[in-house]
Amino acid sequence: MASEDDPSLYPHGERVLGWYRRDDFGRIARAVLPLALLTALGCVTVGYAHGWLSRLDPLVLQAGEGPVAEIDAARELSRGERRAAYMHVQPTPARRGPGEAASWVLFALGLGLVAAGPLLMLWRLRGFMKREDFLLLRTDGLVHQIDAHRLSLAWDELERVRYDDARDAIALELRDPLPVPGGAEPADAILLSDRFAGTTNARLAAQLEEIRRKATWGLLR
Repeated sequence: MASEDDPSLYPHGERVLGWYRRDDFGRIARAVLPLALLTALGCVTVGYAHGWLSRLDPLVLQAGEGPVAEIDAARELSRGERRAAYMHVQPTPARRGPGEAASWVLFALGLGLVAAGPLLMLWRLRGFMKREDFLLLRTDGLVHQIDAHRLSLAWDELERVRYDDARDAIALELRDPLPVPGGAEPADAILLSDRFAGTTNARLAAQLEEIRRKATWGLLR
């Protein structure tokens, strides 16, 4: 896969007139948002499990604060009651909910979700960073690359460049139609429907058309 550092993108004697990287904000948001919700679900699960563990045994998560045996030596008090006495709280009546073992499982599951969310986000973002999606404008033509697919057109191959308002795309109208694999008829225009960072398709189409006209009159040398 070619990158922006590929020497073949910069022929000798040709100047670079513009460089636009595809705007992936929407794609990144759609990829990251579910993982952010996964992390939030993990936080809720940890909080829920922590709450039930506190109800079942107030000192189960604070066992280092003192020996429970010194709280009350009375054998008739249950472990939970002695812990509650140490914490100066009233033992809560039994309620319907997960037991201690199930609460610990929920606690571990929640921690796993909290850790998995950011790790999966980094993995997804790494995939976006490895992609090479750009539009390069040179004095001799343009190069449009999406991942491993590269389209190179000289300015004199274009009849004109216009903005397709109905599809919010840049239409590259060709002087000679190109054959389309699997298509019944050759294509007389190529549509660039991607959005590019820092500009709009309407503005970029106008810029391309201006460059094309200047190239036709030999004003770019």
